[in-house]
Amino acid sequence: MLLLIGGFSLGGTPALAAFRVGCKSFSQLFARRHTMFYNVSSKESGGNIVNMEGGTRYITIKDAADMLDVTPATLRNWDRSGKLKALRDPQNGYRIYDVNSISAVLRKKGSAYEVPVRDPHFIQYSQPALFPTDQLIEDDGTDVRSLRLLVKRLSRAFRDSMGGGILERFEEISKVIWCKYFDETQAAASPSYGYQFYVARTDSNDEAYARIANLYQQATEQNPALFSNGLRRLSDDKVAIVKCVELLQDVRLLDIPSDVKGIIYEELVRNTFEKDEHQQFFTPRIIVEFLVALANPLYGSIICDPACGSGGFLIAILTSLQRQAVTAGCELLGFEIDRRMAWIAKLNLLMHGGSDGGVHYLGNGGSLSFSNEVNDIVEPDSIDLIITNPPFGSSYAAASDLTHFTLGKNKSSRRRGILFVERSIRWLKPGGRLAVILDDSVLNGKSNDDVRTFILQHTIVEAVISLPDVAFMPYATAKTSILLLRKKRSQEEEQTNIFMAEVNHIGKKANGDPLYSQTRDSNGKLMLLNDLPDVLEDWQLFKIGRLDPVSSSHSFACKPDLFRTSGKQGIRLDVPFHHPSRKSAEEILGRSIYPTPKLAELVVLRTNQTIPAQQDPDEMWNYIGLANIQAGTGEYYVSQVIGGK
Repeated sequence: MLLLIGGFSLGGTPALAAFRVGCKSFSQLFARRHTMFYNVSSKESGGNIVNMEGGTRYITIKDAADMLDVTPATLRNWDRSGKLKALRDPQNGYRIYDVNSISAVLRKKGSAYEVPVRDPHFIQYSQPALFPTDQLIEDDGTDVRSLRLLVKRLSRAFRDSMGGGILERFEEISKVIWCKYFDETQAAASPSYGYQFYVARTDSNDEAYARIANLYQQATEQNPALFSNGLRRLSDDKVAIVKCVELLQDVRLLDIPSDVKGIIYEELVRNTFEKDEHQQFFTPRIIVEFLVALANPLYGSIICDPACGSGGFLIAILTSLQRQAVTAGCELLGFEIDRRMAWIAKLNLLMHGGSDGGVHYLGNGGSLSFSNEVNDIVEPDSIDLIITNPPFGSSYAAASDLTHFTLGKNKSSRRRGILFVERSIRWLKPGGRLAVILDDSVLNGKSNDDVRTFILQHTIVEAVISLPDVAFMPYATAKTSILLLRKKRSQEEEQTNIFMAEVNHIGKKANGDPLYSQTRDSNGKLMLLNDLPDVLEDWQLFKIGRLDPVSSSHSFACKPDLFRTSGKQGIRLDVPFHHPSRKSAEEILGRSIYPTPKLAELVVLRTNQTIPAQQDPDEMWNYIGLANIQAGTGEYYVSQVIGGK
């Protein structure tokens, strides 16, 4: 389908460009008058100055950088090197780019982006322009770049006007989005309702702002509990509010599928929060959807995310239940320690057709608190399914709460992720399940052996799935795994075979860019390099006893007796330790005629920090990094560098 972006021209002629975002229901324009596309007529031609007559559309260097996910400085370097030549605006000499050139680069990168252009002179600004469905194109996969660009432009509207902090901009943009959603729901409920969320060409900023402020007032009155205190009024920044309305007025939120709609809030939240004192960062959508499919939420369940953030898991669960047409009888609960994030989770659920009543803001420790507030909301042995990605990068040190945890007693602090595991298991009904993402140190670290003992005492380990290092990059570098547990119905219940899988690729690079395979879909577009669908298929085969470890390149069944090992290693739950290749490697090494000492026997471990530039700046330093070691063979080479460099 086409996602249309409207704008202005230096010569006064509106121009629109259409982006292929690949979702049949995600239609309409981002903006009418504030686009990056424009026409100009040149008075001269030659050199880098281009004659722009003939209908070609151009974009600024900043907008080109946004589309390509690079910096303007990178584009300047590409221009100088000839990799992507810029043209020059004849009026001011600034770099501009032909949209066809940008499209060619995106196609070469395997993107679903396209930039066909059409003339939008038929738009009547006196009424909200609702574009017909013949402007859509077929579904061929969502291009997140276009949605990221929308979020950046919304934020830029406030930044370029009266400024304000990023949190304030975040709140105001959320208000405008909710206002838009309210306007659409009112129109859908009543044929006689007239759209109010628009800016007419003849409107002054005061007139447009007054209409939107009145609309927002109506929206808050319908749900006063959701918009308490300072959330009841729009910002006084009229210019920014009006620009945001222009950017959003032709986007039909109700027509956007849930999996696409969430990207807008996901990017908005990510750009605002990224990672704060609670170690918040956001689970990639591809992992969220995989985890929900793995856990398979069922009809009539009470389902909880005790660290729900912006509601990503709750939305994915709701979407899964909606596909099954079984939302009735299911209860979704979300707990969040950050007040703003809890508010966003409520908005997110409402916009996806759910209820906000299950999301609770819990200050003073959040889900780890043993306050009356928490105990009134959820009781032990009451939840069917918990799906969560707890903050595993920080410690919890509230002494009054730690004494209530088996894994926190007699400790001054404990990692939050560990305490979330215990709290979640306590909340589960017998037979209830926990799908959780954990730092690998919980599965293999010597100091966390008590955690693994607790897990095996109280649950049946159903699956352990190792995620690649890049899973949470660039926001976090922790190596993680997915753990799927089922709470024991009785202490006599025995551990069965465990499904284990090693995921090498999830369709993203360390910098967050897409990672493509060499396989193309039916439309000729490169497909993401993603092991998760294969692992999910292996999981289904494992459940019916038909997993073939020979034919599967990712998965295997681990016998329960292998979970307990003798000696100092204790209990290990990590996939690499139990992988069949490890046993094969040990057998091969055992037949070697040469000594095969362990790495720990060959090196001296140093934990103190050394800065070569300060210690010996003129000496040659030898080092071996991970990049120096060849995967599979263990062969390595030594790098050398002058300390001062």
